[in-house]
Amino acid sequence: MSSSALHPKSAHTRSRASASTLALVAGGLLLLIGALSLIPGITTDYGTLAFAANSSALFLGIFQTSVLLSVIYALVGATGLLLSRLPIEARAYLVGAGAFFLVLWIYGLFANAEMVANIFSTNAATSWAHLVLGVALAAAGAVATEDAEEVRNT
Repeated sequence: MSSSALHPKSAHTRSRASASTLALVAGGLLLLIGALSLIPGITTDYGTLAFAANSSALFLGIFQTSVLLSVIYALVGATGLLLSRLPIEARAYLVGAGAFFLVLWIYGLFANAEMVANIFSTNAATSWAHLVLGVALAAAGAVATEDAEEVRNT
């Protein structure tokens, strides 16, 4: 009898990545985005980059950003790198970071560029990127395996 016959879930389980790996990759990418968004040339209109509100700088020429938003990305990314060590913490990070970016998306729906409350200096593209990030991170946390060992043992 084959191993997969004894463990019917094994084919499905093997296709899922571990929470630790996903948190490590997500954290690294977010940290990279946070750092790159502070580099002239990668961020256009760099001279208008402000700490918080009233920044007109565009990361990759598309996503409105500010120093505050860049720091937030870097901090969320660094948190992912730190929490990726233990599977349960990695999974909590993915779901929590996903929820955080969904809150930023909702905030961006209501805060337009002219509002004083737009402390993050987001435009529509940035807000929709937050939706994609939020859904992707939360979904990754929901479907990731708890442990890489689980994948090897099934």
